[in-house]
Amino acid sequence: MRRVIISWMVAGLCLLVLIDCTAPATLCDDQIACSPGFVCQSGFCVAIQEEPSSEPAPEPTKPEPIKSEPQPEPTKPEPRPEPSVEPVVEPIAEKKDEPTRDVRDAGEPGKPDFSEAVVDTFTESAQESTPDTSTEPLPEKATESVPEQVAEKTPDVAPLPQLPTWSDNPCQVLNGVSPGYGGVVSKWQAQDKLAPARKDSLLVIGSSSIRLWRTLQKELAAWPIIHRGFGGSRLLDVAAHAEKIVLPYKPKAILIYAGTNDIAAGKSPTVVYDVYRCLIEKVKKGIGDIPIMFIGVTPNPARWAKWSDSVKLNGAVRQLSAAWSGLTYIDIPATFLKMGQPPSASLFVSDRLHLNVVGYTVWNMVIKPVVQAVVSTTPYTVPSSQPASKSQVLIDFGPGDTDDGNPTKSPDSYNRYWNNWHKVNGGAGLLPGETLALHTTTNQKTPWRVTLAGAMTTNGIKNGGLLAPKTSLLGKYAIATATQDFFYAGAAGSGLVVTGLDPSKTYTLTLFGSRDWGSETRVTRYEVSGAKTTSASLTTSGKGIGANGTYSGNEKSLAVVKSVKPDQWGKLHIELVTEKGSFSYLSLLSLEVD
Repeated sequence: MRRVIISWMVAGLCLLVLIDCTAPATLCDDQIACSPGFVCQSGFCVAIQEEPSSEPAPEPTKPEPIKSEPQPEPTKPEPRPEPSVEPVVEPIAEKKDEPTRDVRDAGEPGKPDFSEAVVDTFTESAQESTPDTSTEPLPEKATESVPEQVAEKTPDVAPLPQLPTWSDNPCQVLNGVSPGYGGVVSKWQAQDKLAPARKDSLLVIGSSSIRLWRTLQKELAAWPIIHRGFGGSRLLDVAAHAEKIVLPYKPKAILIYAGTNDIAAGKSPTVVYDVYRCLIEKVKKGIGDIPIMFIGVTPNPARWAKWSDSVKLNGAVRQLSAAWSGLTYIDIPATFLKMGQPPSASLFVSDRLHLNVVGYTVWNMVIKPVVQAVVSTTPYTVPSSQPASKSQVLIDFGPGDTDDGNPTKSPDSYNRYWNNWHKVNGGAGLLPGETLALHTTTNQKTPWRVTLAGAMTTNGIKNGGLLAPKTSLLGKYAIATATQDFFYAGAAGSGLVVTGLDPSKTYTLTLFGSRDWGSETRVTRYEVSGAKTTSASLTTSGKGIGANGTYSGNEKSLAVVKSVKPDQWGKLHIELVTEKGSFSYLSLLSLEVD
């Protein structure tokens, strides 16, 4: 029923914004295929779009583009066509009788002209002051010539992506700034040491819209993903921590959504744009010329009062991206603004700031084709050292602080080795992108990893974990340290992805979750997606559901999903769906090669 309602909502949105999704209300899954010319996305069929529309929508109130000087070939990379139209906003009045700004090198495009009347709205700190654009030109970027061998390539060979360099020092905007989220960054660094990321990955980084993008791993499954979203973060935080959570990964490309929290905190578009220039400079110096895709700051009802500042930031990034082949601006705002100004509240959760499932469906429709066009894919090579048939991996999900949970000791009473999640305290939040490298029950290292695809929280002993499991009910899964604690998610659910598998093999998953809670019946559905999608459900909580009729947690049932094949990239996606009640649970997981 939930999928049908979402289908109807998205169907209406498609008509409103003219997205090419001729049959969005047609449901699809592993049993129901889409018609030719359509693809299954988030449970319904949408039309495959090969090329962006060549007929842009009318722009009656489109702002004047920021002018720039032409750059002689081959020093200016060939601009790419824009896939979407500009957002519909009121035009910005140009200053009268103002002399033309000097460009430090006549052969390069000038920097965006942030009008003083619009941009310099907030007072900046001494270290982050906004330049007085009425008396002095903003720093321009230095000329960077495209290598001669690139310029001489035949037209059917795409040029290497190019990132700009600057004649000023954009990173001085970070002077005296103390970035936040040091604890989160340190956690990721510690996990990176235990399970280093693949060097050819797509790094997806930014604020809460990235953190809450639960379908990211599934939507962009064709690439190895490094998911680094931390809620409330600013573009400033991303740039300041780049040496820790950007440059060490040596990613193939970067997809970023950030800047909205900077604007909300009172930073002017000029300052935020300079922070973006700083990030680009760090990437160019620390990694090289790789694609950077900037998702335009998305309009929302909660922050509509400051939308004009976001328009200026988006416009500056768009102009910069048009001049440099390594930069891409993803025009999410154009689509959202067709749904109202501010956009319809139906795209957001109750805070009118963060996207709901329908909002993320629109995100996916716009972002995925751009990523496909910009970032090449590499055929998946099955990692060596694949475990043999009947090999098993056991994972204990929960805290390890002894108050709310304990790690499972290895070997256990059945001589099996367990994988315990990184040590966290009870009640601690877990971020998407946290990863655990896996070994088998015989302690054999594997190329497999399990990564959180959505946010979860830990709990256990003090809050309803199954403390005394019975072998007569759960068999060899009756290990107290594994059943006494758990990960849980709210009504929106969460998920995991297991990577490094062999697509030619099948696997059986066994899952267990429980919380002693008699005030509400709670059911978790575990949806496992690979080559196909299948699922199994558990009633984890409810009055008297235990074996003796008095215990109010699950103590006797396991969810088993048999003989599933990974997708073509060796991944199994496991969604925790809150099917009934307020929460979904996961205490342990077994993955066995058939």
